[in-house]
Amino acid sequence: MTCIAGVITPHKKIVMAADSGNNDGFGAYTILKNQKKIFQTPNGMIIGVAGSSRIGQILNHDFDPPTDKHKDPFLYLLKEFIPALKEKLQEENLVDDHKMKYDSSLLIGYKGRLFRVGEDYDIIESNDNYDAIGSGRYDARGALYALKQTKTLSCEKMVKTAVSAAINADVNIKPPIIIEYTK
Repeated sequence: MTCIAGVITPHKKIVMAADSGNNDGFGAYTILKNQKKIFQTPNGMIIGVAGSSRIGQILNHDFDPPTDKHKDPFLYLLKEFIPALKEKLQEENLVDDHKMKYDSSLLIGYKGRLFRVGEDYDIIESNDNYDAIGSGRYDARGALYALKQTKTLSCEKMVKTAVSAAINADVNIKPPIIIEYTK
């Protein structure tokens, strides 16, 4: 189980926080040691992965995002990134061929914008300048909404507190909290 929260800063950088728990599929939970749920790509994206650990490993270590030929990050995701992602996941046998779905969701920060990519590859961009994925997403989104109203916390503190709220509400979401920023 996972919680990943992201916020767009006033300077259009993205800050993300993630828990460190991992479910082995049989109900046992471990703390991740050498695997990140959030990571940066060479082209400046920050990606958070909730769901399949294998998909996160492939995206982090064996996937080169295609060249961005679009001015709009949404169009890049739609026309370049998602087709390349589908191809890579099929190559790795990580896609249900009948439904063309994969067992994860992604939170992607790119060029000052934040997108959620669902298991059917839909691309969602919230108007709120924040979002969350994973089993703790509702707790994190609620916390981010409340924290945004205060206007006194840093974006780093907001995402850390949002993931902390999910850890507090769900025994399957585990500390420590890892934080990453776009460059």
